[in-house]
Amino acid sequence: MKLFKGCLLFGLLTVALMALPAAGQQALAAEIGTTADEKLERGYERLAGRERDIAAEQVKLEALRGDVNKKIEEYEKLLQRVEQALDKLSAANDDNLTHVVKTYEAMSPDAAAARLSSLDEPTAVKILMKMKSKKAGAVLAEISTKKA
Repeated sequence: MKLFKGCLLFGLLTVALMALPAAGQQALAAEIGTTADEKLERGYERLAGRERDIAAEQVKLEALRGDVNKKIEEYEKLLQRVEQALDKLSAANDDNLTHVVKTYEAMSPDAAAARLSSLDEPTAVKILMKMKSKKAGAVLAEISTKKA
């Protein structure tokens, strides 16, 4: 639309120039040319300013991207350490549970049943699940029917 308006304006100016005497035509053409050149120069200056702004923003974005990548690397390392610690903790818990299971297996079925009855259900189930099936059966036979 701007191009159309510009072409229309140029056409009208051309017709107006033809109606003027030669000296007037030259003066008007010089003034129009200067105005157009000034507008073009201002446009180039604005464009150059925008390019500088964009370049500055790109530098900032690259710096931020670097910071974000560093943080990601740090968090990934931290996550690995946490996972390793959890693996160690899980292994320690398994070792402890194995020790507790062996202790319960060494008890008489009625003593093991009495002690398991006093534990919370998830813990008692874990212990019974790890026990040898014959020992677990004997202990379950001793636990009251409510608990079992």
